Amino acid sequence: MCESVMNRTGSLLHRLKTEPEFRLRFLTFLCLVWSFFILGWILGQFGPSIFDLQYITNTDLEGASFYYISHNVGYLIGSLISAVLIGRCDCNFLLFVTMCIYGISVFTIPWCYLPPAMLVAQAIRGLSGGLLDTVANSELLSLFGNQVSPYMQAMHFAFATGGIISPLVTAPFLTEQYDNGGNSSIINQSSLVMQTGNIQLDNISYHLNNLTTVERNNTFHTSKDSHIFIPYTISGVLAMSSSVSFLLVYIKSRRLAKRHIDEVKIDRNERRLSFLVKLVILTIMSIIFLLYTAMEDTIGAYVATFCVEQMAMTKEDGSYVTAVFWTFFAFGRLTGIPISNIVKSIPLVGIYSSLLLISFLLLSFSPMINSSVTVWISTAVTGFAMSILFPTLFTWAEEDFLLVTGKIASLFIMTSTLGSITSPAALGYLIEEVSPMWYSYILLGESVGVIIFFVIAIILKKKLQQLNDNNDRYNKEIKMDADSSPERSVLMDVPENKVT
Repeated sequence: MCESVMNRTGSLLHRLKTEPEFRLRFLTFLCLVWSFFILGWILGQFGPSIFDLQYITNTDLEGASFYYISHNVGYLIGSLISAVLIGRCDCNFLLFVTMCIYGISVFTIPWCYLPPAMLVAQAIRGLSGGLLDTVANSELLSLFGNQVSPYMQAMHFAFATGGIISPLVTAPFLTEQYDNGGNSSIINQSSLVMQTGNIQLDNISYHLNNLTTVERNNTFHTSKDSHIFIPYTISGVLAMSSSVSFLLVYIKSRRLAKRHIDEVKIDRNERRLSFLVKLVILTIMSIIFLLYTAMEDTIGAYVATFCVEQMAMTKEDGSYVTAVFWTFFAFGRLTGIPISNIVKSIPLVGIYSSLLLISFLLLSFSPMINSSVTVWISTAVTGFAMSILFPTLFTWAEEDFLLVTGKIASLFIMTSTLGSITSPAALGYLIEEVSPMWYSYILLGESVGVIIFFVIAIILKKKLQQLNDNNDRYNKEIKMDADSSPERSVLMDVPENKVT
């Protein structure tokens, strides 16, 4: 294994030195990694800063929750718009404009003192994020085709890393908050979370830094002016740096555009599928994407609530359990870079989905045996098992089914966003009205759904493979019959200079 990695590294360095087209593609890949780090950074910043945004707009937490809704709607619209733009304009130029708008929207958020202005800014931020998410995944597939797996894992690891670091950088600039009576309470983990199609980051940093707030329907007071503009300015500068990098790559790519495009086309598998077959494939893959993001966002939103209300753990323990999930999530994406370079997508999805099912079974048994240890273990296994599924689903679709174009990537991101919106909302109602055990029931059911549709996709792949093999045999038989025909024999016997 080590020898294989060394050989691949040596081959990569050699290609970077000798092939200008590959060097340009690799430079574009680095820009995509940086942009995804910033995407995770900005998304991870929202949860910890929501109370400062509530303060500067002079609204309660229920009103501030609409900022999250506005962002998600914008994210969905951005994914839809990207399907129209991809293929009609250069992706590097599109990402240059997207990151520029992203940076401007982040710059303006701390200065939106009116709630309507904040809603608009959050919608633009979501729209830019949806565009970036879709275009980056589609562009990476077009750059590396069948060899995209390690690059895809690296890009999504950068996303997770940015999401973990951002709350830690934001925390020192948050405003101290207290209620009218001066009595403070630890933040309720389930009060508000930040949910996205790929990752979900909540108020972990509040817990870890012992920051305080009050219940969701109360009004906040502060002892000093908000300094939330400082971390948001940092985020805006980072986004602008990514915008400049894409502009430079766009300028450089103009010189090598034709050769670059030709090489990419050779690396990708293009299959001719009927409309019905393509519809079935897209439906199955979209459902898997939706179930995956529904699980990911549900865990980030309610794992601490489950720990406190069902397992009688403390709020601090609940927040640490959430931190364990994201730690193992990031670790899994890091290890996924070399693993995906060795193991094919189908075994990866099968193994990690099975681990996910086992972890949720363990979680469901935890209340029965009244063991908090199993909650810690199942959460760690869940974070690791979920880590590489999202990027691997992209590469699996590309490897075994169809060419993942901009429109198809947009479909996957939109269904993912729908999963991140619907599942946590429905579960919140079930937890409040019925029982916190619905947290484990929903997750277990969604993991079973992923396994079922994974098996259906495997069966469909085998059927398509059999159909392709039959077509190949049929074409070979036709060719052999043509080669053995009398006319063919006569022509073969005629000297070359006699044939006119």
